[in-house]
Amino acid sequence: MRDLISQMTAFNRGGSGKPRYLDVGSVVHEVVELLSSTVPSNIEIGFRFDEGLPRVFMNRVQLHQLIMNLTINARDAIQGSGEIRIENTHEVAAEFSCTSCREHVQ
Repeated sequence: MRDLISQMTAFNRGGSGKPRYLDVGSVVHEVVELLSSTVPSNIEIGFRFDEGLPRVFMNRVQLHQLIMNLTINARDAIQGSGEIRIENTHEVAAEFSCTSCREHVQ
């Protein structure tokens, strides 16, 4: 509970804290644990992550809040029973242009 309160406080201050490299899977796991008491028993939350996914460079509180908001929206959209499935996979685009490094990658 203390962790939830400190995260909510940090989010209310604008998500203070510097971005850092995060494992999305661990953040999703935390969110699922926090929301387990607020999701009705007729709705199941599941998640799956590919092995070896790169970390994301982001503020932890903001990522936590993003996943929490998406999960709550999904819960509210389900009428009756259902499943909320959170997945993170590694997909390779056939061809793309990196706008931040101005390189053409194939």
